[in-house]
Amino acid sequence: MMHVSFLSFLLSACGDVENKNDDGNIDNEDTGEVKYYPPGCFIVDGGDGYALLNDAIEVADEGSTITMLGCDSSHEELVVIQKSISIEGPGADMMTLSGPVNETTITIEGASNVSISGLNIDTTRTGIEIIGSDNVTLSDLTFSTGAYGIKSDGSTLSIDNSSFSFLQFGGMELKNSTTTLSNLIFDQNISSGIFIDGGTTTASNLTVNNTLPTDMDIPEDGYGIIVDGGGDLVVQEATFDANLFAGLYVVRGNLTLNDALISNSALASIFSDPNSGSVTLENVNAVDNLNYG
Repeated sequence: MMHVSFLSFLLSACGDVENKNDDGNIDNEDTGEVKYYPPGCFIVDGGDGYALLNDAIEVADEGSTITMLGCDSSHEELVVIQKSISIEGPGADMMTLSGPVNETTITIEGASNVSISGLNIDTTRTGIEIIGSDNVTLSDLTFSTGAYGIKSDGSTLSIDNSSFSFLQFGGMELKNSTTTLSNLIFDQNISSGIFIDGGTTTASNLTVNNTLPTDMDIPEDGYGIIVDGGGDLVVQEATFDANLFAGLYVVRGNLTLNDALISNSALASIFSDPNSGSVTLENVNAVDNLNYG
């Protein structure tokens, strides 16, 4: 009798056990219940497909790859990622992932080794928000609606071959993050193309043009890049054109800029607050900026 009780104790201590079955759903071995996932176009590791991206993420093992086969050209879903996963879209010109109204489209939180590529991200708030995550790779994406394209807080990430336009608060906000940027285009965003608040940002081959002020009647911003919070920014090869106030504004932090053209700003090519930090320039051309070179 004691043997049976002890065995029962062991079974109850182990809790419910879930296994993925052959049809891609999940069986609970203790209750006999099956968690059903509607089939669809989000394919996990070349196998089963799911109608919702969140379902595909839940079923996927750490390190899995989710691809898209036969999806509609647009899909609406609030997506949350908290594991190592790769999401590969068919191309930003072929599929738009949208978040519900007043919601961030994709949130990556507390995860490592996440990659997302090949999508147009549509939002009324933020396209992708990254919180406390490491080794996040974003590539071949477009952002053209909402408040921000990308926001990062306390994360390590790289962003490549992507474009940001018509964003109402700015193309990108990087807070206390370590970021590598390459082959990016920012055009006709409001307030700033990139806002850096602390952390370290290394960038190459940037195009930052036509940044507009928040208030056209009383313009107080409209900067290509803002560096604040003691952040460090190193840029190699960049073009800044027609950003209303300045190509770059160093509020508090350090800037190193090499091989750049800054033109057609109303205030200055580069504006730096007193005692803001260091500004180091090499092979930088300032052309047709209204007040100061």
